[in-house]
Amino acid sequence: VNPSVNDSHSSKEKSSRSTLKMRNLSKSLRMKRSTFFGAVLLLYCLGNVQGACPNNKFLHDNVCPDCDTQTEAEIFTRNRRSRSNRDNLVLVIKEDPIYHPEGNNYFVCAAEPVVQLIWHCEHGSCR
Repeated sequence: VNPSVNDSHSSKEKSSRSTLKMRNLSKSLRMKRSTFFGAVLLLYCLGNVQGACPNNKFLHDNVCPDCDTQTEAEIFTRNRRSRSNRDNLVLVIKEDPIYHPEGNNYFVCAAEPVVQLIWHCEHGSCR
């Protein structure tokens, strides 16, 4: 057995694994960034659907200051008012943001909360 052939093969495997890890990391970062901006947009757009600012249903279904673990987020998402199997974003916001109606018609309730963590929940499982 030629040792240089084994070294070359091993080097190619390591390079391939390294490239795969970088792709997975890049994909993970893109998902986190898009989830974060989606959560901010969701908070911004859904705030005043039922007339209150902030919208109580949105707060009840999506804002959980105590959901620091996956289990807590899954329990929280099971107890939301909207019982559909659709995706749910659980926002961990520790401090109460200042909400204010925005726009001429006050259809939007805006805030700039500090979001510590975002859980993306699908079919009762959060990640």
